[in-house]
Amino acid sequence: MLRRVNSYHQALFFFPLLVWALVSGILDYNGLYGQDSYQYLQFSGAIEGLLKGATEVYAFPVPPFYPLSGAVFGFFFGHTALFLQLISVAGLVGTTFVTGRIIRLLFPQASDQTISGYLFLWLILSPYILRGSMSVMTDFFTAFWMSIAFYHFLLYRRSQTGFSLAMLTAGAILAFFTRYLVAPLLFVPSLWAVWIMVRYRKFGHMLVAGAVVALFFGAYVYFKRGFTGEFFHHHLQGSWSLLNAFRQSFTGPDGDTTYPVINLLNACYQFFHPVYLFPGLLFLVFVRKEDLRKTEIQILLAAVAIYTLFVSGLILQNKRFMILSFLLVLVCYFPAWQRILAKIPQRLLPVLVAGSVCLQLGLFARLFYSFYQISQTEKKLYSAVSALPPAPLYTFEVSLALESYGLSAPVYDLYYPAPDTFGTGDLLLANPARWQEQWKDHNPMINTRLVLENYETEVLNEFPDGWTLYRIGRKKSLIP
Repeated sequence: MLRRVNSYHQALFFFPLLVWALVSGILDYNGLYGQDSYQYLQFSGAIEGLLKGATEVYAFPVPPFYPLSGAVFGFFFGHTALFLQLISVAGLVGTTFVTGRIIRLLFPQASDQTISGYLFLWLILSPYILRGSMSVMTDFFTAFWMSIAFYHFLLYRRSQTGFSLAMLTAGAILAFFTRYLVAPLLFVPSLWAVWIMVRYRKFGHMLVAGAVVALFFGAYVYFKRGFTGEFFHHHLQGSWSLLNAFRQSFTGPDGDTTYPVINLLNACYQFFHPVYLFPGLLFLVFVRKEDLRKTEIQILLAAVAIYTLFVSGLILQNKRFMILSFLLVLVCYFPAWQRILAKIPQRLLPVLVAGSVCLQLGLFARLFYSFYQISQTEKKLYSAVSALPPAPLYTFEVSLALESYGLSAPVYDLYYPAPDTFGTGDLLLANPARWQEQWKDHNPMINTRLVLENYETEVLNEFPDGWTLYRIGRKKSLIP
């Protein structure tokens, strides 16, 4: 009977696959939205070409392992975009299992039912987590490999076996080559593992770790070809400053942005924000000093602290950044959850759980709708442009989407300086109302104003969300 109960709870881990089936099948959501997801899709297509024998080299400033995984599935089965989305969903399922193993390792007295319920309620149903797993993004593929690295680091710290070190190294490397931003989070366990090898003179382990690094770095160099090392000079690193932690307004490659709170507060959202953990403040109340005396918890919190400090020093805010550290926060919160459970009368527990499930699913639906709207808008814009005779198109934000859906005409991104002249009959797809604040003094709006103020334009299509499709005519100065 107990085995059936535990199997039932663990089956709940596959809930993201059910949600994916619903949003994909009923709502026709393919996980593609915004420039980043289409860039991963395009890189997957380029890698597929290499697997099929192409010799042309593409420069993509994104880590290779996520698009490589999608390309391998696409090479054998087709439907690359579908597999990229499924990798994200499966990444959350795998991350949930590994996080459960970490909690079991650190808190062996806890029951499987308590651990499974905890992960289902506060990890899988976390609105931001569940929404992110539906999309073509690196978050949960990175999270899976990161959790593998942390789990085997904790094992290596206890048993010091070569296998645990190899898995730690592989997990850390694969997480890094899936998303470079994970590096600060992996700093503490990586440095601790090196210290163990040096202190106990584990020379064989050093060779194992070196071999694993060489293997995966070699694969990285091959698939990136001549375009390696972009993580050393990413624009976010060049603009990083500790002072940014206390700012909320920035000017940079992402235009002019002002956020509601300072960066440091935003970077702490994984502890208490409703989109991650709506009763997070209650969890903090139930944290005790004895929780923090556990060395493993100190290590996890040190990793979170370094990562939080790094994220707060960037010149932009994105709640996605905290998905990775949220996993470690949940592990640290587990003793607090046990105390909360002990305080809740058993007769009220089903009602409170049902209420929490409904509340989080409601928040998920609200958050997911914003992604869904973007994805549907991109499809509508493609349909409108592709129905016209092919002509050069100038646009911003949706350039990669239009290319990925198969637009045959050349697409030029307004993010870059405009050409000396625009051709008669060229197309402009713009959203001035959306861009006028963030991009007022940057190329997207400068180029848009240049066209609208200096060329005759014909409105071909207007969309409810502010997008307008223009046909560019002659330059006004040339009109008699």
